[in-house]
Amino acid sequence: MKFKRTLSLFMMGVMLSSSVPFNVFAEDTAINNNNLTEDTTISGSSISVSNNDIDVDFNIIGQWNGGFNGEIILTNTSDKTIENWQIQMEFPQKITNIWNATIATHKGAIYTIKNPGNNNNVNIPANGSVSFGFSGEYTDEIIEPSNVSLINNPKIANENAYSIEYQVISDWGDGFTSQIVITNNTNKPLEAWHLEFDFSDEITSLWNGQIEKEEDGKYYITNAGYNSVISANSSITIGFNG
Repeated sequence: MKFKRTLSLFMMGVMLSSSVPFNVFAEDTAINNNNLTEDTTISGSSISVSNNDIDVDFNIIGQWNGGFNGEIILTNTSDKTIENWQIQMEFPQKITNIWNATIATHKGAIYTIKNPGNNNNVNIPANGSVSFGFSGEYTDEIIEPSNVSLINNPKIANENAYSIEYQVISDWGDGFTSQIVITNNTNKPLEAWHLEFDFSDEITSLWNGQIEKEEDGKYYITNAGYNSVISANSSITIGFNG
């Protein structure tokens, strides 16, 4: 068996920096409702969405003088999994607390919000949904989010950021069981990993990952969803028969 040392690890997560553009639009949203109240649901074409792959629902689930609890539901309207979801939205209210998501950046009325990581709620399956909740403050009115867009910027991970070990577990002549151990050598999570490698043998079954495709002896492997995030200084293992 020949296992060429031509492995590349792809991260679907966004490396946030000051160079990330903010997509701020001047046009108004489809609804400018000045009296949104508890149990109000704003959805569908009522929210300005800058990406055809998602639908957004905004619910006010609790309200008091100067404050409220809200919920945003993101639905994947495409036929492919949205990995390591992250959105940017225009939202003039101040978010004071958030759950089932994290605020990556906040500048003026522009929020970048991403999944909570740790393999929890990281991906949105095809035709599936995820939701997150938050508490916010308002003065005169609660205005729905607008200009919601997905952020997706795959990057090839730096070779120093990870190490890969290939091991043959058993070999019975015309078949074998092997495993690949991917170790995150950094103090930050590696999110939504993909792996490419050249392999001269045929993989017949694989676990803890998925074969996206195989072309001329090159395998393209993606995470299994539940192990999409490799925590800082931790490892995950992919096993397969061939």
